[in-house]
Amino acid sequence: MSPMKKLVETLLGAGVLNMNMVESCSKFACIPVPEDIIETGYDESIKRIEEVLTESNLCCVKETDLDALLEYSKSVETVKLFLDDEPVEVFAGRTKLGEYLIPCAGMDNIPDMDEWRNFYIETPNGRVSISSARVLSYGSVDAFVACTPVENEHRSCPTALVVNHVRNNPKSI
Repeated sequence: MSPMKKLVETLLGAGVLNMNMVESCSKFACIPVPEDIIETGYDESIKRIEEVLTESNLCCVKETDLDALLEYSKSVETVKLFLDDEPVEVFAGRTKLGEYLIPCAGMDNIPDMDEWRNFYIETPNGRVSISSARVLSYGSVDAFVACTPVENEHRSCPTALVVNHVRNNPKSI
């Protein structure tokens, strides 16, 4: 079943769409008209909508960071990006928030953003795990993959700050 058809079925079952809307839209757009509609309750509808959107990559948000190019050019260095334990030398810059900017140029196909959690970057300062990634675009051109290091994920969390302090200063207890 196509992701769009599954989404339409889910939205119809949740009562977000009605069949008249789908039938009239299907005349002008690539919206499939489902045969079966399974009505679901609120909680089940939310769960199914989330499943459909996340499993099929139907959502695509384009982001632009106007300072990224300037920040990249000021901080660019050669790093090793480990994709499935295979090192690839790439150029990477850093944003003011600590994200690594890896240019999309030269990448035949950009891995799914969820896959980036399995990769890591080796810098002159050591190995950095990636907690999340997003693509930065300028118009229709994908320019950078912005990778958030695991260390930055908990920067504002007080518990993580205490744990990191104790880990780095065990005699302070």
